Amino acid sequence: MSDLIDPARPERYRLTKATRRLIEAVRKMDPDVDLSQIAAQVEKLTSEVEKHQIEIGEQRGRGNYRRRSPLVGRSNAMAPPFTYEFDSDQVAVHGTFGLAYEGPPGFVHGGWISLAFDEIMGMANAIGGHVALTARLTVKYREPTPLEQPVRIEAHTKKVEGRRITTIGTLSVGEKVTAEAEGLFIALDEKRTKKHFG
Repeated sequence: MSDLIDPARPERYRLTKATRRLIEAVRKMDPDVDLSQIAAQVEKLTSEVEKHQIEIGEQRGRGNYRRRSPLVGRSNAMAPPFTYEFDSDQVAVHGTFGLAYEGPPGFVHGGWISLAFDEIMGMANAIGGHVALTARLTVKYREPTPLEQPVRIEAHTKKVEGRRITTIGTLSVGEKVTAEAEGLFIALDEKRTKKHFG
């Protein structure tokens, strides 16, 4: 298997980490710097990487979903540099949102917060044995979440009624909760699980 096919290879993680650094560095660049030479170098490197593209549809099973997750994916350069931990009925994510995730000046874009809740709630459901898709997600933004500060996002399954699963979560900066969410998820049967997750 090539490195691009097998996202678990250390070289893939190294490339992803370097790309994430590039995204953040570009976001922080002095706007008055002459970017033509840097842009040419990035374009050349991108063209080289594009020579090694593969059809990835068949690679998107449950077994590698966490690695390509938009929140904690070690193979996803758009994912913030987060780490996660599991308990018997809870998932917690730790990390910081950099400038690439900015909405209002100095604060995290609300869309990224919503995505974070959706992702971590799905993970909480999965560790509880419920493969499910989001039917509704309600986010309460209690106050803006600052960039460049450690955050903790927690979620756990609150209630299961047949195929309907209610999951709740919080986002905290230190001791302060800046956002909370509740989601309704619909559990998938075996056929739909195979269709959506492989």
